[in-house]
Amino acid sequence: MWLLTIAQKPATLPTSEKQWAEVDRPRPATERIPMFAYETWVKLYDTDAAGLLFFGNHFRVMHDAYEAYLTSCGFDIGEIIRTGDLLIPLVHAECDYHHQLNVGDRITVHLTCDKISTHSFVLKANLLRDAETHVATVTTVHVCTDGSGGNKVPIPGNVRDALDGLR
Repeated sequence: MWLLTIAQKPATLPTSEKQWAEVDRPRPATERIPMFAYETWVKLYDTDAAGLLFFGNHFRVMHDAYEAYLTSCGFDIGEIIRTGDLLIPLVHAECDYHHQLNVGDRITVHLTCDKISTHSFVLKANLLRDAETHVATVTTVHVCTDGSGGNKVPIPGNVRDALDGLR
């Protein structure tokens, strides 16, 4: 399940529930910037033997939010992959873990685009437990390449427009 929301992006990452409440408060249109919110929960198969979200699955949760956003913008990811004209591989990924997630916990992902250049872009996802506690920050860097030889190509206009919706 996903939904699109508009919220204020903090200048620095909030560290307390009170600060997150300030970030999420309603704001006039002149103060808002786009962000995509995606909701899911920790399933049993996502966890390790202790019932905690396996560390690598934070990236899967973030990528699910990214795919949901692209779908909401009208992109047919399957068709893009089948035609093979454009590939957008991941070239860097990192995650900062702040709190654990347990099986059954609700997760809200706030997805933003931190940087767009000619050929690449940086996505950032803040993962929240129960829409309150900031549990992780996932950052990924993607590069647009042609489908044949992996040569860098400029970000297509429609992809750039979608990414601008996350800035």
